[in-house]
Amino acid sequence: MMKGKLGGELEVSVNAMLAGTGVVDSVMNNGTVKPGSSIGTLTVNGNYTQGPFGVLNIEIDDLRASSLLQVSGAATLNGVLQVSPDPGVYLEGTSYTFLNAGSVAGQFSSTFSTRALNYTINYFPTQAQILILSSFFILPARPNGNAGAVADYLFCSSFDFTNTDLVVVTGALLDLSTSQYVQALNRLTPSQFGALALNELENNFSIANTFLETNQVTCCYNFSEATNLWISPLGLVYSQKNRLQLGQEAIGFTNHTYGVAAGIDHLFSNDWTLGFGLGYSYSHLHWKNQAGKARADSGYLGPYIKYDCGSFYFDFLVLGTGNFYDVDRKIVFPGIERKAHSHPTTWDLSEVVLAGFRLEPFYRFFVQPELLIDQLNIFQESFHESGAASIDLSVKRKYVSFLRSLINLKFVKEWAFCNMCLAPSVNVGWLRTTPLTGRHYTASFREETFCSPNFSVTSFNQVIDQALIGAQILLSSQAGFSMSLGYEGKFGNGSKVNEVDVSMNWRF
Repeated sequence: MMKGKLGGELEVSVNAMLAGTGVVDSVMNNGTVKPGSSIGTLTVNGNYTQGPFGVLNIEIDDLRASSLLQVSGAATLNGVLQVSPDPGVYLEGTSYTFLNAGSVAGQFSSTFSTRALNYTINYFPTQAQILILSSFFILPARPNGNAGAVADYLFCSSFDFTNTDLVVVTGALLDLSTSQYVQALNRLTPSQFGALALNELENNFSIANTFLETNQVTCCYNFSEATNLWISPLGLVYSQKNRLQLGQEAIGFTNHTYGVAAGIDHLFSNDWTLGFGLGYSYSHLHWKNQAGKARADSGYLGPYIKYDCGSFYFDFLVLGTGNFYDVDRKIVFPGIERKAHSHPTTWDLSEVVLAGFRLEPFYRFFVQPELLIDQLNIFQESFHESGAASIDLSVKRKYVSFLRSLINLKFVKEWAFCNMCLAPSVNVGWLRTTPLTGRHYTASFREETFCSPNFSVTSFNQVIDQALIGAQILLSSQAGFSMSLGYEGKFGNGSKVNEVDVSMNWRF
């Protein structure tokens, strides 16, 4: 490696190398000459002669730059030309001047490329050039996981080099460093839509709890009224960290949801209550790493049945949900800044079972062990993006299913005063969320033809264990009206949910 100037005629022996930038006098090359420390110019202030065992190593890139051997005198060629292309998109007809001389005599006896490239060498009286004969990719090492899946789909033999925008995108990708390349490929996938399913999981769980929480605390009074009308506003903040596992990237997010649920139920016998509820929520989700945002309007409805006999209670709810999204997905990496807009629609069906005991070890002090099982089914319609040109996604229809199991222990203390009852409570629990289906999202780039019709990537697909803590205060009157204020938090596995809800009941 050299920089600067060397004086006198220089002979490069077999197994030796002259590399770098600067100025040398005449050169006899029987080893290897490599202009530039990467792409750069080596100046020969005299003649350049390459013997039959000599190698001239020339590096080129997709920005039309190449190493250059600048010879002031005569260049006499023989031996080998080694072409070392950097990763990039090489278009048919692109030429690289790698040798300038006062005169050029002879030709290289052979040439090869360190990576597959279709080219030829053109010789002129004072120059030699590399000419690309057909458009081609030079790719870095294939990454694992989602990045590898989209790279296999995108960089295939049927790539449309006439699509100028797609060429611009792939050129920007291949000019990135290795870590940037992997991150940018992940931005091209639909994996971040997995956040929508997790958002629906939390929202459905919170709305379902408002349906099931009525009538679980008697608060001093055994009401004779058979009908109960209730309404429950709620708000929650859900934060999810990025998840990187075995090359599968799922971008984290923060979601704010505000909603309200209301319903009515009736006691048909001493033990059985049948009810019906409905609800609405608005969600505003922001992906981390400036990956975009989503807004959702969701409607909920469903019947529920309750059984309450002595110290044992049992609730069953079927909850149907429609979710209507407005999504702006940002695709940003060096050289590219796009926004892909879409309107996904999903339909959810939850079946929730809650069973527990209300034990009274001390007067008006209750211990309530509970088991809740919640199975959520999400049916996502296919949808198309717009606004990101050649990298808009067409996302296929998808079915997702989760199973949630909660073991919860609640402690309640009741005080009666002035025809009123005050009942504060705290609860602790352990919540496990298990994906029941593969979390693959399948998509294609819109209006483009590739070797495969689509590609598949994974999103959030881990079992999540969380600690649950909560507190509530209930105020009830003998006239049949009650109101409660509650908090619940879920923490663990990179997830954090904080929820506040208010509930009002009127018995008549």
